[in-house]
This record gives sequence, structure tokens and C-alpha cells, in this order.
Amino acid sequence: MQLPAHDFLDRLGLPYRRMSFPPATAKGAANVARALGFRERQMIKTLIFETDRGERLLVMVGGDQNVVSGLLKKAAGSRNIRLASADARFSVRETRIAIVAEDDWLALLTWLESLFLEAEIKVFDSEEEALSWLKEGRNERGNP
Repeated sequence: MQLPAHDFLDRLGLPYRRMSFPPATAKGAANVARALGFRERQMIKTLIFETDRGERLLVMVGGDQNVVSGLLKKAAGSRNIRLASADARFSVRETRIAIVAEDDWLALLTWLESLFLEAEIKVFDSEEEALSWLKEGRNERGNP
């Protein structure tokens, strides 16, 4: 399957290697990592959540990490959040994306993601700074 990320890398002439895993591979970052010959820590899980207001949240965490629902609810400003259905899509429009990262690897991945998205993306050292910046963006768009 040719994805937009492949098109982008091809246009830039950047080398990359496509990898796939058997369809019978059990779900989960650890199983996929093993099937591809990586450690779970080297993988990134991309999850889409939905709020009761119909907003979709794209959450990326290390393969060996879990999403803390209380923190996600606080960041979204909603107490009713659920994992989106498998066919859910995420579109970025007038969006701010805050990344809380303690290592340079995630900051580099964030920069790479910004090449594919038309969104304002910033990396923060603390959750408090990230939440403040996200709320600032909501207020600018007239969302509480």
C-alpha cells in the first residue's frame, strides 16, 4: 500500500525500508515489534480517541507505554472519552498538537510528523506547559 508518507519520502529522494508483518500476528505493539525484529520501546502506538462532543484526539505513545485516561480527559477538557472505532479517520484542521517528551528521539519524531501535517506542533518538557498551550489554542478558536 502506498501511503502519503511514502509519497513524501519518494519526492525528497530519502531512503527508507518498508516492512510488514504477518496478518496472523497478535495485536499489540510488543507482538508487532517482535515480528519486525525490534524492541517494543522502539515502536510508536498511534491511537484515535473520541470525546462526547465528537472531537477526535490523535495520541501517540511509545510502544511500551499506556495512555493515562485521567491525563487525556484533562487535556481534552472532556470526562467522556472512548477509543474510536477501527474505521475512524483523523483530519487536522486549525489544530495544535502538543507533545510532552523527555527524550530527543520523540522530539525528532515530532518534527518528522510536522512535515506531513498542517498543524502547529510544539514539544514541551511538562504536561502543565502543554495543557496551557492547548487551552490557549482552544480559546483562540472560541472553544471552551
